[in-house]
Amino acid sequence: MALAILRFGELWLKSEGVKKRFLLKLVSNIKALFEYNGIEYELKLARTRIFVNVANHEKAAKIFERIFGLSSFSFAVEVLTDKNGMVTEVTKIASNFKKKETFAIRVKREGKHKFTSQQLAAELGSAVVEKYGNKVDLSNPKKTIYVEVLGDKSYIFDEKINCAGGLPVGVEGSAVAYFDDDFYSVAAAYMIMKRGCKIVPVVKKGINGAKIKKILLKYDTKFEIKYVVEDDEKYNKIEGIARKTYSKAVVLGETFDKIKFDDNKVDLPVFRPLVGLGAGEIDVLFSKIK
Repeated sequence: MALAILRFGELWLKSEGVKKRFLLKLVSNIKALFEYNGIEYELKLARTRIFVNVANHEKAAKIFERIFGLSSFSFAVEVLTDKNGMVTEVTKIASNFKKKETFAIRVKREGKHKFTSQQLAAELGSAVVEKYGNKVDLSNPKKTIYVEVLGDKSYIFDEKINCAGGLPVGVEGSAVAYFDDDFYSVAAAYMIMKRGCKIVPVVKKGINGAKIKKILLKYDTKFEIKYVVEDDEKYNKIEGIARKTYSKAVVLGETFDKIKFDDNKVDLPVFRPLVGLGAGEIDVLFSKIK
Protein backbone atom coordinates (compact mmCIF):
# COMPACT_ATOMS: atom_id res chain seq x y z
CA MET A 1 0.00 0.00 0.00
CA ALA A 2 1.09 3.58 -0.67
CA LEU A 3 1.26 6.13 2.14
CA ALA A 4 -0.27 9.56 1.52
CA ILE A 5 0.16 12.61 3.74
CA LEU A 6 -2.83 14.97 3.57
CA ARG A 7 -2.62 18.64 4.55
CA PHE A 8 -5.49 20.90 5.55
CA GLY A 9 -4.71 24.57 5.04
CA GLU A 10 -7.63 26.89 5.78
CA LEU A 11 -8.80 24.85 8.78
CA TRP A 12 -5.83 26.15 10.75
CA LEU A 13 -7.46 29.60 10.84
CA LYS A 14 -10.33 28.29 12.99
CA SER A 15 -10.52 28.14 16.79
CA GLU A 16 -9.61 24.81 18.37
CA GLY A 17 -13.21 23.74 18.88
CA VAL A 18 -14.28 24.64 15.35
CA LYS A 19 -11.12 23.13 13.86
CA LYS A 20 -11.79 19.83 15.64
CA ARG A 21 -15.36 19.73 14.34
CA PHE A 22 -14.26 20.58 10.80
CA LEU A 23 -11.50 17.94 10.87
CA LEU A 24 -13.92 15.23 11.94
CA LYS A 25 -16.18 16.20 9.05
CA LEU A 26 -13.22 16.21 6.67
CA VAL A 27 -12.22 12.71 7.77
CA SER A 28 -15.82 11.54 7.37
CA ASN A 29 -15.92 12.95 3.83
CA ILE A 30 -12.62 11.29 2.91
CA LYS A 31 -13.84 7.93 4.16
CA ALA A 32 -17.14 8.29 2.31
CA LEU A 33 -15.40 9.03 -1.00
CA PHE A 34 -13.02 6.09 -0.67
CA GLU A 35 -15.80 3.70 0.27
CA TYR A 36 -18.02 4.98 -2.54
CA ASN A 37 -15.20 4.38 -5.03
CA GLY A 38 -14.37 0.97 -3.61
CA ILE A 39 -10.76 1.77 -2.70
CA GLU A 40 -9.16 -0.05 0.22
CA TYR A 41 -7.62 2.34 2.74
CA GLU A 42 -6.38 2.82 6.29
CA LEU A 43 -6.69 6.33 7.79
CA LYS A 44 -5.09 7.96 10.81
CA LEU A 45 -5.69 11.52 11.99
CA ALA A 46 -2.71 13.21 13.66
CA ARG A 47 -2.49 16.71 15.10
CA THR A 48 -1.24 18.40 11.94
CA ARG A 49 -1.72 15.79 9.22
CA ILE A 50 -3.98 13.02 7.99
CA PHE A 51 -2.20 9.81 6.99
CA VAL A 52 -3.86 7.41 4.55
CA ASN A 53 -2.52 4.09 3.32
CA VAL A 54 -4.17 3.26 0.00
CA ALA A 55 -4.23 0.16 -2.17
CA ASN A 56 -4.53 2.04 -5.47
CA HIS A 57 -2.46 5.22 -5.41
CA GLU A 58 -3.50 6.42 -8.88
CA LYS A 59 -7.23 6.31 -8.11
CA ALA A 60 -6.57 7.70 -4.64
CA ALA A 61 -4.69 10.68 -6.08
CA LYS A 62 -7.69 11.67 -8.21
CA ILE A 63 -9.92 11.52 -5.14
CA PHE A 64 -7.56 13.53 -2.93
CA GLU A 65 -7.37 16.32 -5.51
CA ARG A 66 -11.13 16.95 -5.34
CA ILE A 67 -11.71 16.79 -1.58
CA PHE A 68 -12.79 20.14 -0.20
CA GLY A 69 -10.84 21.01 2.95
CA LEU A 70 -7.53 19.51 1.78
CA SER A 71 -4.85 21.93 0.59
CA SER A 72 -2.33 19.38 -0.74
CA PHE A 73 -1.08 15.82 -0.45
CA SER A 74 2.07 13.82 -1.06
CA PHE A 75 2.91 10.16 -1.40
CA ALA A 76 5.76 9.57 1.06
CA VAL A 77 8.14 7.03 2.53
CA GLU A 78 7.97 6.63 6.31
CA VAL A 79 11.22 6.05 8.20
CA LEU A 80 12.33 6.23 11.79
CA THR A 81 13.80 9.58 12.74
CA ASP A 82 17.32 8.29 12.28
CA LYS A 83 19.81 10.17 10.12
CA ASN A 84 21.19 7.07 8.45
CA GLY A 85 17.75 5.93 7.39
CA MET A 86 16.87 9.41 6.16
CA VAL A 87 20.09 9.66 4.15
CA THR A 88 19.28 6.35 2.49
CA GLU A 89 15.82 7.49 1.36
CA VAL A 90 16.89 11.00 0.34
CA THR A 91 19.75 9.73 -1.80
CA LYS A 92 17.44 7.14 -3.34
CA ILE A 93 15.16 9.96 -4.53
CA ALA A 94 18.15 12.02 -5.65
CA SER A 95 19.37 9.14 -7.83
CA ASN A 96 16.71 10.24 -10.33
CA PHE A 97 18.13 13.77 -10.64
CA LYS A 98 19.81 14.72 -13.88
CA LYS A 99 23.49 15.56 -13.59
CA LYS A 100 23.19 19.35 -13.75
CA GLU A 101 19.90 19.73 -11.88
CA THR A 102 20.14 21.84 -8.75
CA PHE A 103 18.23 20.82 -5.65
CA ALA A 104 17.14 21.81 -2.16
CA ILE A 105 16.17 19.88 0.96
CA ARG A 106 13.20 21.37 2.85
CA VAL A 107 12.77 20.13 6.42
CA LYS A 108 9.82 20.66 8.74
CA ARG A 109 10.04 19.36 12.26
CA GLU A 110 7.75 18.76 15.23
CA GLY A 111 8.90 17.49 18.59
CA LYS A 112 12.22 17.54 20.43
CA HIS A 113 15.33 16.37 18.60
CA LYS A 114 19.08 16.70 18.92
CA PHE A 115 19.22 18.63 15.64
CA THR A 116 17.52 21.66 14.13
CA SER A 117 15.66 21.65 10.82
CA GLN A 118 18.50 23.61 9.21
CA GLN A 119 21.15 21.20 10.50
CA LEU A 120 19.26 18.17 9.20
CA ALA A 121 18.70 19.79 5.80
CA ALA A 122 22.40 20.61 5.55
CA GLU A 123 23.47 17.05 6.42
CA LEU A 124 21.03 15.44 3.99
CA GLY A 125 22.00 17.90 1.27
CA SER A 126 25.69 17.16 1.83
CA ALA A 127 25.00 13.45 1.39
CA VAL A 128 23.41 14.10 -2.01
CA VAL A 129 26.26 16.39 -3.12
CA GLU A 130 28.87 13.85 -2.02
CA LYS A 131 27.16 10.94 -3.79
CA TYR A 132 25.95 12.54 -7.03
CA GLY A 133 27.66 15.93 -7.31
CA ASN A 134 24.47 17.96 -7.84
CA LYS A 135 24.62 21.54 -6.60
CA VAL A 136 22.39 23.03 -3.90
CA ASP A 137 20.21 26.01 -4.82
CA LEU A 138 17.96 27.16 -1.99
CA SER A 139 16.41 30.03 -3.96
CA ASN A 140 15.31 28.40 -7.21
CA PRO A 141 16.07 24.66 -7.22
CA LYS A 142 15.11 22.43 -10.13
CA LYS A 143 14.28 19.63 -7.69
CA THR A 144 13.12 19.64 -4.09
CA ILE A 145 13.10 16.86 -1.52
CA TYR A 146 10.83 17.36 1.47
CA VAL A 147 11.38 15.86 4.90
CA GLU A 148 8.71 16.12 7.59
CA VAL A 149 9.96 15.03 11.00
CA LEU A 150 7.10 14.20 13.36
CA GLY A 151 8.49 12.93 16.63
CA ASP A 152 10.17 9.55 16.21
CA LYS A 153 8.97 9.11 12.62
CA SER A 154 9.87 11.03 9.48
CA TYR A 155 8.28 11.27 6.03
CA ILE A 156 10.25 11.86 2.86
CA PHE A 157 8.82 12.84 -0.55
CA ASP A 158 9.57 14.94 -3.61
CA GLU A 159 6.18 16.21 -4.73
CA LYS A 160 3.30 18.23 -3.28
CA ILE A 161 0.05 17.97 -5.24
CA ASN A 162 -2.58 20.66 -4.80
CA CYS A 163 -6.10 19.74 -3.74
CA ALA A 164 -9.43 21.60 -3.95
CA GLY A 165 -8.88 23.63 -0.79
CA GLY A 166 -11.77 25.42 0.89
CA LEU A 167 -13.82 23.83 3.68
CA PRO A 168 -15.24 20.32 4.08
CA VAL A 169 -18.70 19.89 2.56
CA GLY A 170 -21.35 20.07 5.26
CA VAL A 171 -19.67 22.24 7.89
CA GLU A 172 -21.59 25.39 6.92
CA GLY A 173 -25.12 24.01 6.71
CA SER A 174 -27.10 23.60 3.50
CA ALA A 175 -28.29 25.75 0.60
CA VAL A 176 -30.78 25.11 -2.19
CA ALA A 177 -29.10 25.19 -5.62
CA TYR A 178 -31.43 25.82 -8.54
CA PHE A 179 -30.16 24.08 -11.68
CA ASP A 180 -31.68 25.67 -14.77
CA ASP A 181 -28.83 24.34 -16.92
CA ASP A 182 -26.10 21.71 -16.59
CA PHE A 183 -23.12 24.05 -16.97
CA TYR A 184 -23.25 27.40 -15.14
CA SER A 185 -25.40 26.02 -12.32
CA VAL A 186 -22.97 23.15 -11.76
CA ALA A 187 -20.02 25.54 -11.56
CA ALA A 188 -21.92 27.71 -9.04
CA ALA A 189 -22.82 24.69 -6.92
CA TYR A 190 -19.18 23.60 -6.93
CA MET A 191 -18.05 27.00 -5.66
CA ILE A 192 -20.57 26.98 -2.82
CA MET A 193 -19.68 23.40 -1.88
CA LYS A 194 -16.07 24.53 -1.68
CA ARG A 195 -17.11 26.96 1.05
CA GLY A 196 -18.48 24.09 3.13
CA CYS A 197 -22.15 24.15 2.10
CA LYS A 198 -24.22 21.04 1.57
CA ILE A 199 -26.19 21.39 -1.67
CA VAL A 200 -29.88 20.57 -1.92
CA PRO A 201 -30.43 20.42 -5.71
CA VAL A 202 -33.64 21.65 -7.30
CA VAL A 203 -33.57 20.93 -11.04
CA LYS A 204 -35.62 22.68 -13.70
CA LYS A 205 -37.76 20.20 -15.61
CA GLY A 206 -36.08 19.20 -18.88
CA ILE A 207 -32.51 19.71 -17.63
CA ASN A 208 -30.11 16.76 -17.71
CA GLY A 209 -30.11 15.77 -14.05
CA ALA A 210 -28.02 12.66 -14.73
CA LYS A 211 -25.13 14.81 -16.00
CA ILE A 212 -25.33 17.08 -12.97
CA LYS A 213 -25.37 14.14 -10.57
CA LYS A 214 -22.44 12.42 -12.28
CA ILE A 215 -20.25 15.49 -11.85
CA LEU A 216 -21.16 16.51 -8.30
CA LEU A 217 -21.15 12.99 -6.88
CA LYS A 218 -17.37 13.19 -7.28
CA TYR A 219 -17.36 15.83 -4.52
CA ASP A 220 -20.22 14.65 -2.29
CA THR A 221 -21.21 10.98 -2.22
CA LYS A 222 -24.62 11.89 -0.79
CA PHE A 223 -25.52 14.24 -3.64
CA GLU A 224 -28.98 13.20 -4.77
CA ILE A 225 -31.59 14.86 -6.97
CA LYS A 226 -35.01 14.62 -5.31
CA TYR A 227 -36.68 17.77 -6.59
CA VAL A 228 -37.57 18.55 -10.23
CA VAL A 229 -39.81 21.58 -10.80
CA GLU A 230 -41.40 23.58 -13.58
CA ASP A 231 -39.61 26.89 -14.09
CA ASP A 232 -42.73 28.98 -13.52
CA GLU A 233 -43.26 27.47 -10.06
CA LYS A 234 -39.67 27.65 -8.89
CA TYR A 235 -40.12 30.45 -6.33
CA ASN A 236 -42.73 28.70 -4.19
CA LYS A 237 -41.07 25.31 -4.61
CA ILE A 238 -37.62 26.60 -3.63
CA GLU A 239 -38.96 28.24 -0.47
CA GLY A 240 -40.86 25.11 0.51
CA ILE A 241 -37.85 22.86 -0.10
CA ALA A 242 -35.61 25.25 1.83
CA ARG A 243 -37.89 25.07 4.87
CA LYS A 244 -38.13 21.29 4.61
CA THR A 245 -34.36 20.81 4.38
CA TYR A 246 -33.36 23.63 6.76
CA SER A 247 -31.50 25.38 3.95
CA LYS A 248 -30.54 29.00 4.56
CA ALA A 249 -29.88 30.34 1.05
CA VAL A 250 -30.44 29.92 -2.69
CA VAL A 251 -27.52 29.36 -5.08
CA LEU A 252 -27.79 30.31 -8.76
CA GLY A 253 -25.52 29.90 -11.77
CA GLU A 254 -26.37 33.35 -13.13
CA THR A 255 -23.65 35.67 -14.38
CA PHE A 256 -23.66 39.46 -14.22
CA ASP A 257 -25.18 39.87 -17.70
CA LYS A 258 -27.74 37.06 -17.39
CA ILE A 259 -29.67 37.70 -14.19
CA LYS A 260 -33.27 36.51 -14.51
CA PHE A 261 -34.13 35.27 -11.04
CA ASP A 262 -36.25 37.73 -9.00
CA ASP A 263 -34.68 37.79 -5.53
CA ASN A 264 -37.74 39.54 -4.10
CA LYS A 265 -39.87 36.45 -4.67
CA VAL A 266 -38.02 34.32 -2.12
CA ASP A 267 -37.48 35.12 1.54
CA LEU A 268 -33.91 33.82 1.47
CA PRO A 269 -30.44 35.20 0.69
CA VAL A 270 -29.54 34.60 -2.97
CA PHE A 271 -25.94 33.78 -3.89
CA ARG A 272 -24.48 34.05 -7.40
CA PRO A 273 -20.88 32.75 -7.13
CA LEU A 274 -20.16 33.27 -10.85
CA VAL A 275 -21.19 36.91 -10.99
CA GLY A 276 -17.60 38.19 -10.91
CA LEU A 277 -16.22 35.72 -13.46
CA GLY A 278 -15.88 36.08 -17.22
CA ALA A 279 -16.96 33.43 -19.72
CA GLY A 280 -13.40 32.19 -20.18
CA GLU A 281 -12.87 31.78 -16.44
CA ILE A 282 -16.11 29.82 -16.11
CA ASP A 283 -15.08 27.55 -19.00
CA VAL A 284 -11.78 26.80 -17.23
CA LEU A 285 -13.57 26.15 -13.94
CA PHE A 286 -16.08 23.78 -15.50
CA SER A 287 -13.37 21.90 -17.38
CA LYS A 288 -11.58 21.42 -14.08
CA ILE A 289 -14.55 20.03 -12.17
CA LYS A 290 -16.45 17.96 -14.74
